[in-house]
Amino acid sequence: MPDVKPRVEVAIVDDHHLALECLARWINDTTSTLHVALGVTTWSDLITHPDYPFDVVLLDVFLNDDIPVKMKIGSLLASGCQVVIISTLIEPQLVQRAISAGALGYLSKDDPPGHIEDVVTSAAKGRLFLTPALIRNLGTAPAEEVPDVTPREQQVAALYSAGHGMTIAEVARELGISSHTAKTHLKNLKLKYAERGIPLHTRLELYAQLVHDYWILTPPRP
Repeated sequence: MPDVKPRVEVAIVDDHHLALECLARWINDTTSTLHVALGVTTWSDLITHPDYPFDVVLLDVFLNDDIPVKMKIGSLLASGCQVVIISTLIEPQLVQRAISAGALGYLSKDDPPGHIEDVVTSAAKGRLFLTPALIRNLGTAPAEEVPDVTPREQQVAALYSAGHGMTIAEVARELGISSHTAKTHLKNLKLKYAERGIPLHTRLELYAQLVHDYWILTPPRP
């Protein structure tokens, strides 16, 4: 009797309930190598689940929280999960950053469903897999020229500049760090932009630049 290979245990994190349910059902009903063991709508629901970690996490890039994608990918990798990003956002800058952070795949929600099994099974083996369309898109993109912002700098700047109305002291309390540390992260980020000829004097300028460079993600337009 031939050996039956265990299926790859997959978790999906997507804050759109219908998309989450449809994707999980399609994977479990259609593929022979994958099994969706968990489908949740928030980051915290994933990392606090008793069965965490999983072989591969399908992670929506936009979850409407204040945790940078790079930080999430790093946390998943440290826990032993491989990561595949799935999103409606396929701008080359986002794809490049996700791959640089350690994701082993990036799927557009407009991709044919058949690509999912190829990408996820490759990720489970520790191999990078990008679809031909995504490779073509990346090949025509200009080299990224934005500063190398750390996840914590990104987090502080996003909370400070976005529509939260937070002071530096409030940002520090939210992140569990000192006000001095929060100020240092914000100062370092601004210096990185200033060195590239982009001074950021006001919150509005800071927010607009972070959105432009995809450090802050806004909901995709319908």
